[in-house]
Amino acid sequence: MVSADGTPEVFKIRAPDQGSARALEVRLVPVGDYGRLPVRRLEPLTTELASHGRRLGLFDEAEPLALDFTDESASASTAGGVPRSSGITVRRNGLRSAWSTLPPGAPLVEDDVVGRLEDLMTALLALDLPVPDRVAPVVAVEPLDLVRGGGRDTTAVAEHVRVPAGEEFAVDRLRVNVHDVAEGLAARLVAAVRREVR
Repeated sequence: MVSADGTPEVFKIRAPDQGSARALEVRLVPVGDYGRLPVRRLEPLTTELASHGRRLGLFDEAEPLALDFTDESASASTAGGVPRSSGITVRRNGLRSAWSTLPPGAPLVEDDVVGRLEDLMTALLALDLPVPDRVAPVVAVEPLDLVRGGGRDTTAVAEHVRVPAGEEFAVDRLRVNVHDVAEGLAARLVAAVRREVR
């Protein structure tokens, strides 16, 4: 699900009836040489991610979760209802990713996206893990078949929209200015969606 580099990759979320749901994802990509988490750290990290996600409201208290790890990443995500409707992943190289579903059928509203990005980035920054000195935030929304770019019915011409990192931030600065960074990312994302959806 999470690629080794910082580029957002496409993932599709399928409900049991095979209908699509759309998701907003943010990644904090480490800049420069960060080092790597030990492989033995990944399995116990899954339960920490689950507890962290519940504590910060990414997951409901009673919501069943899927915990997963490989030799490169650890993740916790929702297991019931729409698969992977929200989740959090950490890779050994320091890349952190969090995502949540967007309301179906509603237009993408910038103020709502700001709040969601702020919550997701705050959750990622609050993880009790070593952090790199600098990160580059990357955001994506996908799939676009259910995204509306404005107040009227629209048609998607792309499967996803990715907004690559336009700026890198010292982690301490990002923690202090997370709302302002979320505003900038949301503005770029919504503008990109409106270009792709007509």
